[in-house]
Amino acid sequence: SSKFCEKYEDYIHLGYLEWKKVYDEHIKIGKKAVLFIMTDDTKNCDEVAGYLENRYPEFAVKDSILVIHTKNNGEIAETSSGKSKEELEILRKAANDIDKSDSPCKAIVSVLMLKEGWDVRNVTTIVGLRPYKAKSNILPEQTLGRGLRRMYRDENVTELVSVVGTDAFMDFVESIKSEGVEFEQ
Repeated sequence: SSKFCEKYEDYIHLGYLEWKKVYDEHIKIGKKAVLFIMTDDTKNCDEVAGYLENRYPEFAVKDSILVIHTKNNGEIAETSSGKSKEELEILRKAANDIDKSDSPCKAIVSVLMLKEGWDVRNVTTIVGLRPYKAKSNILPEQTLGRGLRRMYRDENVTELVSVVGTDAFMDFVESIKSEGVEFEQ
């Protein structure tokens, strides 16, 4: 299909199912699991957010999805969004506060939300829907890194991150086994 969400419907749905499993478990102990979906452009970013809102009741709730259009350096895109400075500050704060229990956000859909200093810990499911064609692996490394921050301070708690994505993204994920990362299929 030429429609982004039709093309990646299975990926998005699997990401949702993985996120929902851990969301229900974490909520029982006062934590919130976050779904992170990375798309390739702002049009597809908006399409995925609308798809989530229309398909899954958890995301139909106001402000449960944070849509962030970013520039290549990870800064929130001001010119393309047409948003005022006040609105941009609200977006930045929402992105930085997503781990907090009073944040209504359960998912982030972004083109490139990878700016250094974005230290979100509750990303439990990553859906990478970009082509990841560059020879440099910085983008897939940063995408995967969003889910590798520890949510719990207790070292005895096992934390898992589910990763779903394009063939190129999954090839990168598999390639880091040599660095001691363990995977279950």
